[in-house]
Amino acid sequence: YGLKRPNPSPRCFGFHEVFHALTIAAFTTHYTAILLAAT
Repeated sequence: YGLKRPNPSPRCFGFHEVFHALTIAAFTTHYTAILLAAT
């Protein structure tokens, strides 16, 4: 987590939640790319 940044709203959406949101976005992008390549 390095410097624990970005930290947009520490009380409800901190750096940890940003990490999870980016992980979900990466999974969705990867899944879509594989789906498009397979069809």
